[in-house]
Amino acid sequence: MSRVRSDKFTNRAATGPCTFTHGMHSTDTAGTGIGVSLGYGGIVAVGATISGNLSVGGTITYEDTTNVDSTGIVTARNGIKVGQPTGVGATFNPAGDLVVAGVATVGTGLSMPDSAKAYFGTSGDLQIYHNGSHGYVENTVDGQDLYLTSTKDVYIKTGDGATGTHTVLYAADNAGVELRYDNSKKFETTTSGATITGDITISGGLDVSGTMVEAFTSTTTAWSTTNDWNITNGNLHFTSGNLGGTNNTIDIYSTTGINTDLSVGQAINVTGISSVNATTAYVNAITIDGIANSVNWVGGTAPTAGGGSGFDTYTFNILKVGDATFHVIGNQVLTSA
Repeated sequence: MSRVRSDKFTNRAATGPCTFTHGMHSTDTAGTGIGVSLGYGGIVAVGATISGNLSVGGTITYEDTTNVDSTGIVTARNGIKVGQPTGVGATFNPAGDLVVAGVATVGTGLSMPDSAKAYFGTSGDLQIYHNGSHGYVENTVDGQDLYLTSTKDVYIKTGDGATGTHTVLYAADNAGVELRYDNSKKFETTTSGATITGDITISGGLDVSGTMVEAFTSTTTAWSTTNDWNITNGNLHFTSGNLGGTNNTIDIYSTTGINTDLSVGQAINVTGISSVNATTAYVNAITIDGIANSVNWVGGTAPTAGGGSGFDTYTFNILKVGDATFHVIGNQVLTSA
């Protein structure tokens, strides 16, 4: 028998399907090749088109298959392995984890929700994440350092992008490190130490093991009658011009105002050194920010004479005790009679 045509096959009792004890083969129209084979080992097909659902209770094995194409969802309940069985490159496990044995390359970006973490290290020692409000880079193991390295300079910046970014720390390659406030350099390391631009406020003690150097303002103009000491560039003032006149008043001020510079409970020391050539020239009064302020002179009385030669030194300790209210202790030192 070469061909059987039938719409339905049933068993002899017409109670159910037929049983093909030795299986069944279907060939192509030319009879030259088997298209589908049904037997004890399962179904072997050269090709198949299934318009409905295909339910498989066992294992589906793809031999020499290059691509698996699906327009719907492919569900693998126990995970997916990518690569040869003996050299798996990546695994998707049922928990939703992706384990990559080699290098993972991301095309345009990697999106992660808030509080999702990127872990680095065997035990996830290094973590990078965003908690919804702030970003974090954490080294979670005690005793392990965190290194930030670059083959060139290093910048740490802040800013919202709309108003631009500001550099808060700049480390130059084989050079200095800068700390900045509002993009303005305030602290810089140098080959000999460090340079600070602006004021220093110290709430505790200050221990100096090296040499403390203080800048001073120098002029050749003699003090006479009323003289201005602007302490913005230093608290020490020197003039090589001989002091002239009597009853001289010194105005001590700063660019922003000493009353603004000092808080209540803070103090400054201001010193002036002047060349002298007559005992009739001296300083006996001061103003602060242009306002007259009494002076408590060492010895109990204000100076009435100056040195006849050399240099005279005047030192004023200014203590702020209230708004625009100062206690001042003054002292005159003569280097010659």
